Amino acid sequence: MKILMISSYLPYPLFDGGTIRLYNLIKQLSNKHEITLICEVRPHQKEKDIKEVEKITAKVITVPRKKQWSLQNILKAGFSNEPFLVVGHTLAPMRSLIESELQTGVYDLIHVETSYVMQNLPPTTLPVVLVEHNIEYEVYKKFMNKAPFFLRPLLQIDIEKLKRREISFWQKATQVVTVSESEQSVVLENGVKAKTVYNGVDLSSFPFKNLSKAIQNETKQFLFIGNYKWLQNRDSARWILQEIWPKIKESAKERDRKSTRLN
Repeated sequence: MKILMISSYLPYPLFDGGTIRLYNLIKQLSNKHEITLICEVRPHQKEKDIKEVEKITAKVITVPRKKQWSLQNILKAGFSNEPFLVVGHTLAPMRSLIESELQTGVYDLIHVETSYVMQNLPPTTLPVVLVEHNIEYEVYKKFMNKAPFFLRPLLQIDIEKLKRREISFWQKATQVVTVSESEQSVVLENGVKAKTVYNGVDLSSFPFKNLSKAIQNETKQFLFIGNYKWLQNRDSARWILQEIWPKIKESAKERDRKSTRLN
C-alpha cells in the first residue's frame, strides 16, 4: 500500500516521545508499505536529520516551520475564527505540496499526525487516518488554568475555537486513532469513531532486568526522561519530586530502621 503521511514535525532526532513514536511507526510500516512523508521542519533540524528519515521512507518532503509566537499569528487568531494553534500550522506551501503529490502519485491512504495540520489537506476521496497524540483543547485548558487571571478570558475564547476546530477535524477523517483510552473516550463522546494504538517498547532493545537483584544494590538511581518544553512533563516531574519522592525516601528510611533493629 502507498501511504502519504502528513506530519506537523520531522521525526528526527529522537529527543521526545512524539518523535520516537512516529519514527518507529514509519519504520515498522515501511516493512510492508511505501511511505512518502510531507512534514514541517524546525530550524534546529538539519539536512542530516532529514537523511535519517529518508532511510526508512520512499521520500521525504519538508516545509519550513514558521514561527508560532509572532504578531501576525496572534492578530490573525484574535480577529478570525481560527485558533492560535491552527493559525501557526496553516502553511500554503504544505498544502501546495500535498496537492502536487496527490496529482502525480497514486496513493491508497493519507495518514495525518496531529489534527492541527488537517487544514492543509485539500479535498480528497482517499481515506484519511488522523492520529491524535493529545486532545489539544484539553491540553490548552490546563495551560489556561495556570495563566494569570487577566489572560484567562482571552485564552478561553481561543480554547473554544480550538475545540470546535479539533472536533471538525475528527469528523473529516475516515478514522481517528488515539494513544490512550482516555483520549478515545473524548472522541467517541463527540460522535466520532476512534481506535486506540498504544505506545510500545522494543523489548529486544530494552530487556527487563532482574528487579530483585537490582533492588539489593546499595546505589539506587532513578531516571525521568521527557521533553521539559512540554507542560505535562514539567508537571509530572514536579509531582514525582513533591508527592512521590518523599514517600520513597520515607519508605527507605523505615526499611533501614527495621534492618537495624533486626541486626
